[in-house]
Amino acid sequence: ILKVRGEAAAGICVRNRGSEERRGLRSEAGAEQHGDGDMDPMKAQQLAAELEVEMMADMYNRMTNACHRKCVPPHYKEAELTKGESVCLDRCVAKYLDLHERLGRKLTELSVQDEEMMRKAAICLKVSPAENC
Repeated sequence: ILKVRGEAAAGICVRNRGSEERRGLRSEAGAEQHGDGDMDPMKAQQLAAELEVEMMADMYNRMTNACHRKCVPPHYKEAELTKGESVCLDRCVAKYLDLHERLGRKLTELSVQDEEMMRKAAICLKVSPAENC
């Protein structure tokens, strides 16, 4: 689940995007913010959906390229995949998707821990700003 708040979160995007496009996303996100720094919820949801589609397309392209390089020789001898190439591709895709899922779970877990620490720090600062909590 991707939460988008303000310019900083909108700047997180696919690594392949050019800096001009990232700046465009940031300014677009910034233009839709309310006075308190939060994005319009509908705009945030739309941006999150667009980023998710783009990240999935990027993951698919990376997987395709990696598995093709690994399993299919550069000079084709036949028009169809051989049994060995097919098996290799099946295993490669399965491993890639499994790893992608595991990384997603771990990143989500780390994000939740980060949010919890930030929430605790904010509470600490409100309760006793002069002390170290």
